[in-house]
Amino acid sequence: PPLKALCRSEIEALLDKAAREIARRQAPPAQAPKTE
Repeated sequence: PPLKALCRSEIEALLDKAAREIARRQAPPAQAPKTE
């Protein structure tokens, strides 16, 4: 695939991972125990 498309897909993957992490941190302790 074109380099530009590859970079975009990687950026989207990183954003999705970050969004999941943020959602997990904002979730209630009962549903997502803190690991830090």
